[in-house]
Amino acid sequence: MNERPQFSQDLIDRIHAHARAEGPNSSPVPNVGVYRADHQTECTPVIYEPCVIFVVQGSKRGYLDGHTFEYNPSTYLAFSLPMPVEAEILEASPDKPFLGLGLKIEPAEISDILLQLGSEAPALPV
Repeated sequence: MNERPQFSQDLIDRIHAHARAEGPNSSPVPNVGVYRADHQTECTPVIYEPCVIFVVQGSKRGYLDGHTFEYNPSTYLAFSLPMPVEAEILEASPDKPFLGLGLKIEPAEISDILLQLGSEAPALPV
């Protein structure tokens, strides 16, 4: 996870336009998906494929190997390998749904990106 600037309202609106239904939604861009939740969710097991995840609105908490992490519009999450995670959506409502954007990336590409970021991209503790 790494801290980043907030998303613009224009970008949030564009992502919301593609997240027509609750749950995962496809996008017109290959290897890009959007996710919407109108309500908080219970902790649910999920396997994240290699990807970079951006929360553009709302917040989510994940649990991995005894560690807890929150991700929201000021952070992003990257997985270079498939990972079994438990996650719950903390902030979401019908008026202001949770919106996430996932970029599927080949593991080698994620490794290259993380190497370029160097110390700017702290990993979760093991």
